[in-house]
Formats: sequence, C-alpha cells, structure tokens
Amino acid sequence: MIRYHRPVRGRFVRGLGSALLLLVVLSATACQKDRGLSWEARFAMPALATRAQLVELRIRRGPCTTMTGEIVYTAEVRPRTTPMVAEPPALEPGIYAFEARAYDDTCTWFARGCEERSLPVADGEHIVVTMAAATASPACMPSECIGGLCRRMDAGMPDSGPPCPSGMGDCNSDPADMCETSLRTTENCGGCGLLCNLPHATESCGEGTCVVVLCDAGWSDCDSDPTNGCETSLATVSACGSCGNACDLTNASSTCSAGTCGFGACRAGYASCDDDTSNGCETAIDSPAHCGGCSTACAGLAPLCTVGIGGTYTCVALCAAPTATNCSSSCVDLATNARNCGTCGNVCTGQHAEGGCAAGLCTVARCDPGWGNCDSDVATGCETPTTTVTDCGSCGSACNVAHGFGRCETGTCEVDECEPGWGDCNGSVGDGCETSVTSAADCGECGTSCSGSTPVCGLRSDGTRACLAACADPAATNCGGTCIDARYDEQNCGSCDNICALTNATSACIQSMCVVGSCDAGFGNCDGMAMNGCETNIRNNAMNCGSCGMVCSGGPNATPDCSGGTCGLECASGFGDCDDEAGNGCERQLNTVTDCGACGNACDPAHATAGCDTGSCRISACDTGWGDCDTSPGSGCETDLLSERTHCGSCGNRCSGGQCCNGVCMMGGSCP
Repeated sequence: MIRYHRPVRGRFVRGLGSALLLLVVLSATACQKDRGLSWEARFAMPALATRAQLVELRIRRGPCTTMTGEIVYTAEVRPRTTPMVAEPPALEPGIYAFEARAYDDTCTWFARGCEERSLPVADGEHIVVTMAAATASPACMPSECIGGLCRRMDAGMPDSGPPCPSGMGDCNSDPADMCETSLRTTENCGGCGLLCNLPHATESCGEGTCVVVLCDAGWSDCDSDPTNGCETSLATVSACGSCGNACDLTNASSTCSAGTCGFGACRAGYASCDDDTSNGCETAIDSPAHCGGCSTACAGLAPLCTVGIGGTYTCVALCAAPTATNCSSSCVDLATNARNCGTCGNVCTGQHAEGGCAAGLCTVARCDPGWGNCDSDVATGCETPTTTVTDCGSCGSACNVAHGFGRCETGTCEVDECEPGWGDCNGSVGDGCETSVTSAADCGECGTSCSGSTPVCGLRSDGTRACLAACADPAATNCGGTCIDARYDEQNCGSCDNICALTNATSACIQSMCVVGSCDAGFGNCDGMAMNGCETNIRNNAMNCGSCGMVCSGGPNATPDCSGGTCGLECASGFGDCDDEAGNGCERQLNTVTDCGACGNACDPAHATAGCDTGSCRISACDTGWGDCDTSPGSGCETDLLSERTHCGSCGNRCSGGQCCNGVCMMGGSCP
C-alpha cells in the first residue's frame, strides 16, 4: 500500500527555456518495499501560468478518460503563496489518474492536464502532468467567485475546486491563509459565523454539530432536538419535575411546585370528600347523599337533589322544569347537565378539562390552568400545554423574542436570554432584545457607555466587548464609536453606514463587497450580478422557470409558458395540448366533434349528426323523423316529428284537431 504524504512545496520554478513550471513534489512509500515517487504539474505555455490564480490537484481512481472515478486526494496550490493541502489517504495498487486544473480570477478553469499510472510505480519514477489550454468553463456565477474560488456564503467552504479539510472553513475569504478557521467551535459550529448558543443549556460543538452537554437546573431537552436546546421547563403542569410527567388529578386542576404535582381546585359539580387530594375530587355533589356539598344529604319529604341556575343545589320533593328529568334521584336538565348530557349517565369529561353540555351534546366548558383545547376536539379535551414557547398562554401564541430566546413558564412570554451582541435594555418583551450592545452607548451590556480615554467599543482578546482606547484588531474600523470588521459587516460593508440591502434577497458582506447570500422564494440571481439582487421572478419567467437557466420549451402550435415555477404551454387559438405531452406541443385542433372548443369536449347531440364551428357544438342534420324545435344544440333533435301534435312533420306545424300520424295531421281519435 502506498501513502502519498503532504506536499513539501508548491511553487513556480524556471524550467527549460523560458517556460514556467508549477512544481509539486510528493513523496511516497510502499508497505512492502521503500519506493520513491514524485509528481509535478506544469503549464505548456508561459501565458497560461500568468493567467492562473489557483491550481487544483487531484488523484482519481481509474484512467484519465473516466471522469467519474472516485477522487481520493485533492489539494490546491496558489502560484505565489505556500499551498494549503490535506493529508492524502493510503492508496491500494491499481490504476490512478493524476490530474491538474488551473482557474483564473473569475473562477473559470481554462487549462487541464492528466497522466495515469498503475500503482505501485517503478522505483524513483517521476510523473509530469502538463496543463494545456482547454475550453473555458466557469465553475460558478461571478457573484459567487472570490479569489478564484467559488464559495457557499452560508458555510464558508469552497463550492468548487479543492475543499477545505474536514472541520475547517475559509471564514475570512482571504486567499493568503485559505481554510484558517476551525468549524468545531461554539463561534463557528459547522459553518462560518454559525453560533452554537442553545437556550437553558451548556452546549458544545462536536464534529461541527451543536449539541446539548448539560441542561440548566429546572430545564430539560424533552423533544430531543438539539437545535432548540433545553426547551422544556420542569416547573409546569405538563412536565413537572421530569419530561412527560403531566399533573392530572381526577375532576380537579393541578399545580406544580418544586417538581412535585399538587392539588389546585375542584371542578364544578365535584368535591374532595375523603380529605385525600391525591385522588382529586372524587365525589359528585349533585346526588341526594351529597347535594351541593360533602355533608348535605337529602331525605324525608325532599329526597331529591336538583341543580338550579348558577350551580345552586337544593333538596326537593319532585323534579320540575327546567330540571325535570330524574336521573338516579338527581333532578337535571338533559340539555345542559354535564353528568347527564342528552341522556342519564352520559358524563362529559376530557383530559385537563371541565366538561360541559350544550343542547344535549358534550363540550369543553373550560381548560385547567396551563392547558388549551388547541385541536378543537371535544374527545381529546385540553390536550396542549400552554406553557411552551409555541403556545404561551393560549393556543398558537408563540413566544418569539427578537435577537433572543423566550421562556413561558406561567403562560406569560418573557425574555430569557439575548443573542450575543444584543440586550433587552427596555425590559419589554414586545420588542425582544432590541438594543445592540456593540455600540459606544451600550458596550457589552445595557447602559455601559464609552467615553473619555476609552471612547470606542471593541472586542478584547477573550471575545467579549469592552470600552477601549482604540480598536485593537488591525482589521477593525471605528464606525461611530463601534469597532466593526467592514469586510463582513452587512450594515457597514467596506465603509461605515454602507448597508447591504439587495432586492428580493438576503444580503451578505464578503471581503467588503455586498453579495447575495440567498434569494427570496420565487426569485433568482440569474444574471450573476449582486448589485441588482435576485432580479428574476422564476415563477413566471419562461427562460428561468423554477430556477435560473431552466428554459421552457415550446412546440407545434404552442409557445412556452411558466406558471408557479413550472413549465407549460400556451396553445395557439384553436389548438389544445390534449395528451399532456409538452414535446409535441398543442397537437390537437379544437374544431372537431371529439374536441370542440376544449380537449375531450365531445359533441354528441340526441337524434342528430353533430358538427363543430369555432369551438362550439352545432347540429349538422337531424335524424329522419326528428327535429331541433328548441334550437338548442345541447338537447339535440329533441322533438319527434312523427307523433308530436305541436310539431307534426316539421317544427311549428300544429295539428288543430285529431292526431299526428307519421308526420301528418289526421282527424280522429287515433292513428290508423
């Protein structure tokens, strides 16, 4: 097995005559026997070397003619800088292609060379890859090209050409140091600028993914989703002390204190008569034994218990309207009584809910504190906790905090934590963390102003902001007392107050230039120019339908059409696309009796021969003995001219007496 080690140098050297060579020497060893190998990439002409901004080196499995072979090694070389390369893998014996491609400053590769070898090679063999001029091919749009590399702005990684090593990113877009930033820190977790800052948690960035290490006291990651941290308060009745531990007492509301469920209050119509709140309110107080209370019993001349208006309980002798129905010695109104709804014994109940009855049908009268009937389903009761950031105080009331995280423990949205660089200086949850704490007025925290000998707000070496005498970072610019990096600040891109605000796009500032970070839904940056943002509506553009460059094709009797980002056809007048095959256009004329005015609109009038004129069905001729007396093509030749007295033999020929016999008016009671 051969292992190709890190290149010791990548540089321009003088070769024979005046030709410029790009020399890359790689050492190699064999497991069975020491064996030396070096390979270099050179330009066929000096003009090609002058144009080069970057050279990509690759080793692929298979011959040079197979472009789909697995890439087992890739590295990049800057013509005038020390290259950044990754440790190549061990290679099994076999055929490999040694390839080099040159890119210019517009990210267009214009020269290529390839040599193939069967490994292991002869001892000391030297491989030379000569890059000759090739058909120029841009690797990305101009707006995505920085320093000769295509870049994904959201991840800080080259989009084409040699990638960064795993776990590293080019976050400053400086070609001199390339992939300088670890993407396994909480400041750059999986991508440049992607903060790993989870609410109510101690977090870490392992392998480029933000994960929960430990939840804060009183919080838990109940949904096992690391993106929202430890989202669940363990001080609510839906998760009291632990995930899923819902406080649910029989016929009673519940409380949660110090992680332990407690008794709240009995629901209407019930009481706790055994002095044991752990089983809730076990006793119904509409019976003769407990009429309105635990110790009130009905007997003697008033043995029945009736429930009056407003929930009053009275012992009576007989049931009377409106509580005229006797259900087990309780006088009730079947239309409104939740324990006898519609019929005796039909009890309306629901989880975390007080049952109600209206018009003899069960309803949810009210929810227990901390719960909501968000699915409007009586059968599920009050199924949703209203102490979460998605349903805070009521169904669908989200606790969203601008530039921060919210919490909802008691059904009221509060600011829990602000994102780095922001503060809740006015104490109002309505505008969230409204104040940038990166300015001289609020530096690092609300109310800390910079003045005197420390007039600017900048970053210290530990990453925190403080008032300084001057911006400490050489790359920082003092914009109104705030130290900012104008190379990457969207509000001060390249200079103070130069705001990146591109049309139909999310903007980004890269190397002091406003660029398109991402396009709004339905738009595309199809001309590759950042200055006009995402200028193309890709929902209705037949040249860019659904995505840039997606051209809709027409066909016979049709012009291309784009609707909702999907290609279609606009048919010429009198034609239709009846087979839904775009390739043959609008293939069918719409003036036939099978397709009259529209695909599949068949003309089939009763007792007639059909025709089609200008997209409308007509009657060409009536069958013998029939007539179109109502002049409506839809009903065909609807009149029997052989027997109809009002249209005998022809439309409108009325027989004044007698009968119509075989189309002739005849006197008499019947036809011969």
